[in-house]
Amino acid sequence: MKENVSTVILLLCLMAAVIYSVMSLNEDETTYLSSAEDDVGARNLSQARQAPANYATTNSTFSAGKQSAQYNNVPATEGVSSHISLPIFVKMIGSQLRPQTIALLEHKGMADQFEPGDLIFGYDIQVLDIQERSVLLGFDNNTFEISLTGPNLLAQPELETYEDFLAMTPDEIGTRPRILEHIVHLTHTNFIANGMIASPGMNPELFEQAGLQEDDVITSINGKRVTVPGELEELSKTIRHANTLVFQVMRKGRLITLYLDIPGESLNVTRD
Repeated sequence: MKENVSTVILLLCLMAAVIYSVMSLNEDETTYLSSAEDDVGARNLSQARQAPANYATTNSTFSAGKQSAQYNNVPATEGVSSHISLPIFVKMIGSQLRPQTIALLEHKGMADQFEPGDLIFGYDIQVLDIQERSVLLGFDNNTFEISLTGPNLLAQPELETYEDFLAMTPDEIGTRPRILEHIVHLTHTNFIANGMIASPGMNPELFEQAGLQEDDVITSINGKRVTVPGELEELSKTIRHANTLVFQVMRKGRLITLYLDIPGESLNVTRD
């Protein structure tokens, strides 16, 4: 009888031990699974937090790459600090601020003169402003400053005195008269009250280009009356910067109007 009781107690102890072991295993597995889930969740959270930053970086790189691909074959433009360049290579080789504001720009070995507001070389590139040694160009909502390269090809040596102008040769005068005498000599006579008799000036070619003839009577030039000393002196000061001269002339009893267009310097510049 005692042996049976002992056997039952032993069996109960064994069963209790088995149940405890099973419960311990379940708790460990639950703890492990919970910990693993926490790790995965943490990793997912970390990735989720990093995702916007990674996307922004990737998107920025893509945008920069796209812009680079769009302009990567364009040579750098002088004077510009920008990731976007002009679609053509432009050099500034001259400028003139008087009597009109002009920039002399070169592209592919050819040069042309442009004023503020002009589009250059057939491209959607606009001249915004012209300074003595630089020009501002507008393209694609960006502003580019191009600096003068080399000597200013539009610079004119400034002669100081009337005697300097009188000492010039016809070749030196060319198509750019500086004083009225380069074009025409005016002779006063008591028989003509409102005009002066014309004869060829220091460069006879200018006289002919204006359509003047000897013994024409010039009454005014650019609206200035030649018989009024003050107006004639004022005219002489403006001739060197004029683009067109308008002569009012009496010829054989008829009043006619003659024009002398004064061209600028040569626009074509050829470079090897």
